[in-house]
Amino acid sequence: RDTPVTTGPGADPVAWQAAANPESPAVIARDRTWSWAALEGRVSAVAATLADRAPASRRIGLAVDLSTDAVVALHAVARAGVTAILVNPRLTDAEVGTLLRAAGTDLLVRAGDGAGSVYDGAASTALPPTRPGELVVATSGTTARPKLVRLPWDRLIASAEAWNAVLPPATGWLLSLAPHHVAGLGIVVRAATAGVPVVVATGSQPADLLEAIETARSRGVVVSHVSVVAAQLAGLLEATADVDAPPPAGLRVALAGGGPLPGQLLERARAAGWPVMASYGMSETGSGVVADGRPVPDAEVRVAGEGEILVRGPMVFAGYLDEPDATALALDRDGWLHTGDLGHLVPDGRLVVDGRRDDTIIRGGENVAPAEVEAVLAEHPGIAEVTVVGVPDRTLGQAVAAVVVPAPGADPTDDELRTHARMRLAGFKVPARFVRVAELPRGALGKVARGEVARIAASAERTHLLTASDGQALAVIESGPPDGPPIVLLHATMATAAHLTSLARLLAEAGARVIRVDRRGSGASVMAHPEPVPVARHVRDVVDVLDALSIERTALFGHSFGGVVAIEVARRARDRVTALVAWEPPYVPVAPDRIRSLLGGVGDAVAAGYATAGPEGAAQGFVESVGGPAAWAAMPERLRSAIGRAGAGALADAAMVGLTGEGLETITVPVRILTGSASDPFYRPIADALAARIGPAATRAEIPDLDHMGPGHSPGPVADAIRDHLGLAPDPTLEMPA
Repeated sequence: RDTPVTTGPGADPVAWQAAANPESPAVIARDRTWSWAALEGRVSAVAATLADRAPASRRIGLAVDLSTDAVVALHAVARAGVTAILVNPRLTDAEVGTLLRAAGTDLLVRAGDGAGSVYDGAASTALPPTRPGELVVATSGTTARPKLVRLPWDRLIASAEAWNAVLPPATGWLLSLAPHHVAGLGIVVRAATAGVPVVVATGSQPADLLEAIETARSRGVVVSHVSVVAAQLAGLLEATADVDAPPPAGLRVALAGGGPLPGQLLERARAAGWPVMASYGMSETGSGVVADGRPVPDAEVRVAGEGEILVRGPMVFAGYLDEPDATALALDRDGWLHTGDLGHLVPDGRLVVDGRRDDTIIRGGENVAPAEVEAVLAEHPGIAEVTVVGVPDRTLGQAVAAVVVPAPGADPTDDELRTHARMRLAGFKVPARFVRVAELPRGALGKVARGEVARIAASAERTHLLTASDGQALAVIESGPPDGPPIVLLHATMATAAHLTSLARLLAEAGARVIRVDRRGSGASVMAHPEPVPVARHVRDVVDVLDALSIERTALFGHSFGGVVAIEVARRARDRVTALVAWEPPYVPVAPDRIRSLLGGVGDAVAAGYATAGPEGAAQGFVESVGGPAAWAAMPERLRSAIGRAGAGALADAAMVGLTGEGLETITVPVRILTGSASDPFYRPIADALAARIGPAATRAEIPDLDHMGPGHSPGPVADAIRDHLGLAPDPTLEMPA
C-alpha cells in the first residue's frame, strides 16, 4: 500500500503545530523547554543545512540518541527530503563504517550540538533512488551486513495516527527509548502528530525516566504516555524497596513492547495500578501494530496456515534498502508482510504471539516454541526471568535449555523446575538443562540477546554419570561449546575434577569442549571396594568416556598422576589422541635412581595406611611419603580433614600398577611437558627424561613462579600454554623456552 499523507498535520506536524499552537510546549528536557515555534525554527535551520550538504539524491547516516537534538534532526530529515540511516552513537567507528558501507553512503551527521554537525567523506557513487524523507532503521548487528528497513515518513505518520486513535488522549509523551530504534522513533512522531510535548529523558534507566516525568510536572506538563520494554517496566516497579511502586500521577498508558512481556510481570504491574497495554510490532511495521492482542486502526493481521503472523497496512515498511530479493521474500504481491513470527488467534479474535519462527527448537523432529516453555516456567515462584533456547545435541539435533534468573532468595532445583514444567508441557518440551545466571544479557533496547543466551546455555557445565565397561560409575563434567574441539582434563591424586574448574572455564572461553573426569576413588566416582587401580584400567576409563560421548579423538591435559594417565592413553590408545599436555607427571619408571627411590615406596605406604585407618590413613601415608614424616602433622586440621576424605583416590593411584615406561617412543602426537619453577625440584628431571624418551614429538617448558598445584590455584599461565599447544589462541601470551 502506498498512500502518503499530503495534507493536514501529518505532512509536517512540526510546521502544523507551530502555526496552530506556537507557544505551547513541544520539547521538554532537564535543561530546556522549547515551544512549537522554537522547535520549528531549529528544524528549519537543520533542514536547510542538510538540504545544502546532502541533496535528496544522496543518503546520509544520522547518529541520534536520547536528546533534544535528536528530536530536531529526525524532523529535519523529513523536511529536507533526504534518506537517513539511523545510527546508534554508541557504536564503534568500525561498526559505524560497516553500517554506512551497507547503506551505500559515507556521509555521517551527528545530532549532538543543537545544529547538526556534518562530517563528509568522499562523494558517494550513484545510488538507487529512494523516496524523499525516508528513514532507515538497522534491525540486526553491524559485524556483518545489517538488515536496513526503509520507513518513508508517510509510513511513520500512518503508524502514529493509528496509535493516537487507539490510545487515550495524550498530554505528554516520554521519550524513554533511543530514537535510532523504531520504538523511540515512534514516540517522537506520535507526540508531534498529537500536538503534545515530547519529554526527553537523560537516559533509559528507570531513575532517568522518573526524573524526566517530575521535570515535566514542575513545568506544568503531565506525562500521560510512556513506552517501555519489559526490563524498564520491571525496574519502574522496583523503584521502591518493599512493594511494587505505583505509577506516576496522571499516567494513562504504559505501552509495553520491544519483545516478549512475561505474564507474571504484566500481572504485577497491573496489580500495582500501572495502565499497561501490551504491544506487538517490529521495525518492518513502523512500530507496533497490535494493542492488547488487537490490530490498531488500518492494520490487518492474520495467521497463515503454518502459524506465521502476517501484517498489512499503510504503516508497513517499503522494503529492505537495496535488497529486492529480501524484500520480495518479506512482502508478497498483495502487500502482506511475512513477519517470521509465530502466533495464533484465540476465539475472541485476539492475537497471541508464540515466538519467532527462527527461534523454534527442533528436538528429535518435534518442534518446540520457546515462548510457550518460557510462559510455563515464568509461573514458578522461584524464577524471576527465563529465556529458553535450543542447544546442540548429538542424538536429538537440539535439546531444550532454560537460562533462568532465580527470584531473590530462591534456589529451585532442576528437578523442581522439571516437575513444574511437566505438569503443563509435553515431555519433549521440558528443558533438559537449566542454567542459572545473575541477569540475562540484553541489547541496547533492553531485548534479551537470544544469541548470547544460547552461547551461555551451550557453554554451561553439563554433568553426566557414565558407566565404564566394567560397570564402574564415572562422573564427567562438560563445559564449553558442544561442537568445539574436545579436551579431556585429568586431575591429580587426592584431587577431583572440581580442582580444575577454573582451568576448564578458561579453555571453554577459548572455544574448547572441555571434559573433566573424576577418576576412580575421586569425587563422585566412588568405588564400592577401594583398591589400587592398574594404569591400563585408567586408560580404558578415558576411552569409555570418549565412547559414551561419541568423541573419536581428543586432546588431553593431565595434572600430576593425571598426566601419567594422559601419557599412557597417548601410548596405549594412540588413535584416540590428537595432542597432549602434562603438568609435572610423576612418571617413576623414567626417573633417576635417587628420585625413583624416593617415590617408589609411596604405593606401599598408602596401602598400609588404608589397611589400618581407611581413607584418612591412605591420605596420611601419601602425604608423608612425598612431603616427609612431619608433613601430615604440619597441615591445618581442616585441610587434613578434607584430604583425608580423598584417601581412596590415593589408594587407586599411588601404586601405579602396570606402569613400565615401555613404548614411550611410539607416541607421535604433539606432547608438551610442563613444570613450575616453584615446584619440588624432583619433577624437572622426570619431565626432562620423559621428553627424551618420547623423542621428537615432545617439548619441554617451565612456567615461572608456579608450584605443583598451579593448574588449580593459578590456571591462567597453564591455560595459555595449553591454548598455545592446541592452537586455540592465535597469540599465546606465554613465552616458553624449548
